[in-house]
Amino acid sequence: MQPAGGSPLIELKDVKVYFKKGSIFGKRKLIKALDGVSMKVNFKEKVAIVGETGSGKTTLGRVVVGLQRPTSGEVTAYFNGYPVNPYSLKGRAKKEYFKNAGMVYQDPYSAIDPLMRVRDVLRIPLLYAGIKGEEADKRIKEVMSRVSLSEEYLSYYVFQLSGGQRQRLVIARALLFNPKLLVADEPVSMLDASLKGDILDLLNSVNSDMGVSVLMVTHELAVAKVFAQRIHVLYLGKIMESANSEEFFSNPLHPYTQLLLAASPDLKHLRTIPEIPLKKVSEIPSSANIPPGCRFHTRCPFAFDKCIKEEPPLKEVKEGHEVACWLR
Repeated sequence: MQPAGGSPLIELKDVKVYFKKGSIFGKRKLIKALDGVSMKVNFKEKVAIVGETGSGKTTLGRVVVGLQRPTSGEVTAYFNGYPVNPYSLKGRAKKEYFKNAGMVYQDPYSAIDPLMRVRDVLRIPLLYAGIKGEEADKRIKEVMSRVSLSEEYLSYYVFQLSGGQRQRLVIARALLFNPKLLVADEPVSMLDASLKGDILDLLNSVNSDMGVSVLMVTHELAVAKVFAQRIHVLYLGKIMESANSEEFFSNPLHPYTQLLLAASPDLKHLRTIPEIPLKKVSEIPSSANIPPGCRFHTRCPFAFDKCIKEEPPLKEVKEGHEVACWLR
């Protein structure tokens, strides 16, 4: 399955996001949430960012949507056909950017005030944008229909909705301004298995029917497999492997990707290596103390001297398939 569209909607080049953490009276640690990420999302494309907790996935999503200013690097959006740096925008131009980039949060229970009525959840963002009256009612009805929520729910309080209905409401709010891009941060991880398929189908229809590009952040490779056209594997703030979905699952090249596949019970049939033994530690190191050389070498069963001393670049080993590994 090839990525849809040929031109980028948003592009990142060598993006870094560093935080300082710790007491003001003690030594403060430098957290490298993103440590040089380059990638793009094309028009009408579905892209997944996968990796373990602590890999920097959510930070990457926040950078793309305009909520987290990078420490360095370039972010370029082509929402209106010409290049724009979202972090240089001010006033009305910045508001317009946020209309084009919607966010779907992981936890539908904390993303919306449970004591608000559904109608107000959708009406208030429109009022802030100066949209009211019949135009506001029209948009609210349109997004409710788009996410398959009956208009009768408009009078409900949010706490009266189920988890799946709340996530549909979160998506409806993100669609109010007809965005060109949705960043979906673990949109099904808090839902029952029976509801995951419904939400993924909804995001698929948003992509196919509305032409909205979707960047999904997920730790579940099985979710990425059924949804994404292109997949990027993130580890300690760096992309370790990138390929279109078919190539990614049929020919995983990086030991970390193979580890993730081997650990996924839903993808048992795709395991290219029966069991991947971890070299020393099983958990991802801290982003405040990234190992030298290849940042995966402390867990890699195939690491050798060069891996410990030098960090491998992300390079194309096959058309459209990039890997950061000295073995490739």
